[in-house]
Amino acid sequence: MTMLVRRMAVLVAALPLLISALGPVADATSRTDHVRHAQVACPGKRAFKERCAAWRLWLRSGRVIPLKDARVFQPNSTVLAPLALSPHGSTVAYFRTRDDALVVRDVTTGKVRTVPGVTWQSGDRMQVRLSPGGRFAVIYYGDVYTERSRVVDTVTGQARTFPFSPLHISFSPDNDYVIAYNADNPVGSVVVYSTSTWTEVRRGTQPGALSMGGTTVAYVDQNGGTPYIRLRDVAAGASAGAAIKVPSGEFDRGLAWDQAGHLDLLTVIGKTPSGDIIYRWRRANDGMRILDTFAIDSIRSIPPVGSVMK
Repeated sequence: MTMLVRRMAVLVAALPLLISALGPVADATSRTDHVRHAQVACPGKRAFKERCAAWRLWLRSGRVIPLKDARVFQPNSTVLAPLALSPHGSTVAYFRTRDDALVVRDVTTGKVRTVPGVTWQSGDRMQVRLSPGGRFAVIYYGDVYTERSRVVDTVTGQARTFPFSPLHISFSPDNDYVIAYNADNPVGSVVVYSTSTWTEVRRGTQPGALSMGGTTVAYVDQNGGTPYIRLRDVAAGASAGAAIKVPSGEFDRGLAWDQAGHLDLLTVIGKTPSGDIIYRWRRANDGMRILDTFAIDSIRSIPPVGSVMK
């Protein structure tokens, strides 16, 4: 009996260390249980701030995670504060209420990290977009996005800018490369940069979702009436694979590569009787296999996005 009591005492003493090692399990999910969309719940037709609950993350499993530390509204306004999802929904970025710092939360682990040097700027309209896995944040200032924007490494806080007004920014799945359309060039061109050195590695003409290696873009071609996903070699300007037809009755909302070379297509397929928008994720280069279908309220919601930042 004495030996049993001793063993139980050892286990009880070790329990806090075990819980600490496991991390914040209350907010952790599986590695594949990503965010479908984010939403603020405000009863009634008008967004009175005192009636609105915290941002909530709706996951593929059906779980709902409240972001109690996230700013909901911009200061002195009923305009929603910036909140961004990474292309496949594994991470979310938002401004924390207690110190107005920009933070990135990994929903698969529950871990939150503060982005060094980035805080809410009072009086500034800001928007945030995330790269795959939340490694980089593109921060837009003002009402015209192309006038003021910068790319911030969310781990180190290092900020970069483009030497032109960028549009259609897209990162490779491993975040080694970024492509942007040069809006200042009257002819139109895209430039691929290495994110480690911020030096140009290649040029082209077609923007789109950037693949591993930063050599290929995927985009939806609407010409001819029937939309097709096309792959193009950035530097050569030539086709990099067979065209893939977008299913009839579905409207593309984004493309996203993963590190295994899968190309996923996000579409809108219609509305529910109550008016909610129905989204669908498909694996484009695997026979358009359906990955997920879900509906969201179009009011006060942040829908999923592809990897191309408009």
